[in-house]
Amino acid sequence: MAHQYVYLLFAKESDHYAEMTAISMQTLRLTNPGAHIILLANAETCLCKSHGMQLIHTLADAVIQTEVPFDDALKGSRFLKTNMRNLVEGDFVYLDGDTLILDALDAIWETKADFAACLDEPNSGAEFKQMRVEIFKNLGWTLKVDQYINFGVALMRDTPAMREFGRQLYSLWQQQLACTGKHNDQFALNHLLCTSSIKQKLLPRAYNAQFWMDPLAAKNAKVLHVFTGKFDDRNDTVLHVLAKKLKKDGVMDIDALKQLIASGNPWLVLDSVRKNLAMGHYAEAIRLYLKKWLKRFNLLKIPA
Repeated sequence: MAHQYVYLLFAKESDHYAEMTAISMQTLRLTNPGAHIILLANAETCLCKSHGMQLIHTLADAVIQTEVPFDDALKGSRFLKTNMRNLVEGDFVYLDGDTLILDALDAIWETKADFAACLDEPNSGAEFKQMRVEIFKNLGWTLKVDQYINFGVALMRDTPAMREFGRQLYSLWQQQLACTGKHNDQFALNHLLCTSSIKQKLLPRAYNAQFWMDPLAAKNAKVLHVFTGKFDDRNDTVLHVLAKKLKKDGVMDIDALKQLIASGNPWLVLDSVRKNLAMGHYAEAIRLYLKKWLKRFNLLKIPA
């Protein structure tokens, strides 16, 4: 039986969510041609006429349409995410729509765990960290900062224990939303992982390379996870540029995706030491490092 991969989508014709998801699905098709791709979405999304949605209908093997009691895209997508274990039959690997698949994912399926995912890359935002601590404290939830899981890529087995896990996840998310107004799915997930008896496994960083937090995560990545905050103002990654091109012109640039998969380079410009180190451009990394320090000590004259 083909391995199942699940995407979820709550999109409108005015946003780029469908285009990003279509690009992610296309990279999965290129690198894992035997994948069985499932889309989980609300009715309005399925009827959307955007270029991205039209492509998704050709890339997905199955579409599961379900009612969503929210009009807001963020809350709607989290509703789908916290319910997906009990809306999809069989084992599956969940993939966020802002991922780029660079290699075969067969190794994920070798684990016998009920649930497998990667650690969350440390977030440097002190305000977010404090907000998270306060939410967990107010809800009486358990927070393990050094074992905090990112929900962007996850293996979810179809076992009785995981079905119950799915029901508890949605219940906890509802509690969190009602008490705090915060829609984040990872809060409820991480508390539940601390208290659940399901078999869990950490996946290697390469299967959820959150390179926005740490460019070095992109080195030898199997799955690139692109943070798409402030989407309209950014053109720094392949995903941002190709999603906008697909939205505007209806063109999926397959050659650019093949180049991305071959190079593993998600950036349009390698303008930092860490980006160059991640891509193995060590001489350029050294040059940029020395330039930085020479500037700091006023030993390098920079033209006005």
